[in-house]
Amino acid sequence: MSAFSVIFSSPIVGRGFRAVAFLACFSCAAALVSAEEKERPYLSDEVGEQLGKVRPLFDEKKWDEALVIIDKVYAKAKPGSYDQAVLLNTKVQVYLSRNEFAKAIPCMEESLRISTQFGYFEPKQNAELTYLLAQLYYSEGVAVKRSAEDQRTYFIKALEHIEKWDALTTKPTIDQLQFYASVLFNIAQSYGDAPATKAQKITYVKRAQAQTLRALQDTIRPKEPFYMLMVACAQELADYAQMAEYLELLVSQYPSNSQYWQQLFGCYVNLAGAQAKEKDSLPYNVRAILALERAQAVGQMNTPKDQYSLFSLYFNIQQYTKAAELMEAGLKSGAIEHEQRNYEMLSFCYQQLNKELKSIDVLKRAAARFPNAGQLYFQAANAYYSIDRYNDALESAKIAVTKGDLGQTAYKVHYFVAFLCYEMRKYQEGLAAIDKAIALIPAGVNEPNYPKMREAILVGLEDQEKIRKAVEAQRKQR
Repeated sequence: MSAFSVIFSSPIVGRGFRAVAFLACFSCAAALVSAEEKERPYLSDEVGEQLGKVRPLFDEKKWDEALVIIDKVYAKAKPGSYDQAVLLNTKVQVYLSRNEFAKAIPCMEESLRISTQFGYFEPKQNAELTYLLAQLYYSEGVAVKRSAEDQRTYFIKALEHIEKWDALTTKPTIDQLQFYASVLFNIAQSYGDAPATKAQKITYVKRAQAQTLRALQDTIRPKEPFYMLMVACAQELADYAQMAEYLELLVSQYPSNSQYWQQLFGCYVNLAGAQAKEKDSLPYNVRAILALERAQAVGQMNTPKDQYSLFSLYFNIQQYTKAAELMEAGLKSGAIEHEQRNYEMLSFCYQQLNKELKSIDVLKRAAARFPNAGQLYFQAANAYYSIDRYNDALESAKIAVTKGDLGQTAYKVHYFVAFLCYEMRKYQEGLAAIDKAIALIPAGVNEPNYPKMREAILVGLEDQEKIRKAVEAQRKQR
């Protein structure tokens, strides 16, 4: 049996992996060989005696003194001997106890090499040491200030040893498989998002996914980190359908975790956006709505941004009644921010519901908050026109022109004024408006109706003048 055993606490697997922690225990060297196992390798008397002196130094945490004894005895030991293998492992314990993992690695590598070459340790012991060596490389990989290339070097060394361990182990634990998967996922992450290394990254993500599934199949109640890693793998593969499946499990078990709800909501939104046809996106939009409402029911996702997202989803699937209710309630309570665009979208909802007066009322409320936004008066003018209130439409359009802030649409507002004036036979005013509209047409924009409108207004003016003259002539004859 081994001179010591090592207990490892597996890292929690997530989007960011934590460093590994080691706890080393030292047992008496005299117990290396039992009376029933005379054929097993044994320590020389001198090494056994010196290790006996090391034991109390471990208890007192006098690591430097222990190293002096170990190095002195090691220098005298026969190369490739069992003494060397055990002394190297003892030295590893010192470095682990001092959290000097980088120094422990070469000692453990050499110990394992000697043991494997001469068959000193039992397969189970070799497997344990190989697994610990993988953990040491992993720990070095996640150390701070490592470059992505350096990280990958350590992670790949960790993977080499975890694969050797896997070949030596018949019944790996769930935590060990979790560690296996985390190593693979970290290698994938070290490639970043460069197109040139995308294939390598995807390969390791799929391998991490396979090891996680292997662990999931071996447990009745998987721990949270396994689902988190499956979510991370699915996200890297842009498999939002699978990602949503695991997130549904997570939100059902951890309903107070807002991050899971946000990710689930995002999955359904992405799935909706990925559909080529609108009818195919509808089921995913509905799922996104339900996910957000379920989250709100347990006190999550209640920010103004979330409220606006819920409104937008109902708006996108043309459920304008519900969308309007959400926007009205949100603006009233402050759950949705008082932005001009929000009022405009609310007005549009009422227009789609044939509630033009409500639409106009919303625009007036918005105009009170944003008095310099001529665009709001222009929209109100169109709403008035749709219900045949031409005078109100013209008044609002003229206010829009006065307020300004119309951007590239200014010429259209002047055209609308001209159109209304033409309809109401206010030709002189209409002529001034159409001339202004034509002057404001952006370069490269073709508006063939504008000259036609001007011609129509001129004809109207001529007809109006003819009528005026005829009326005047009749009056003189009387």
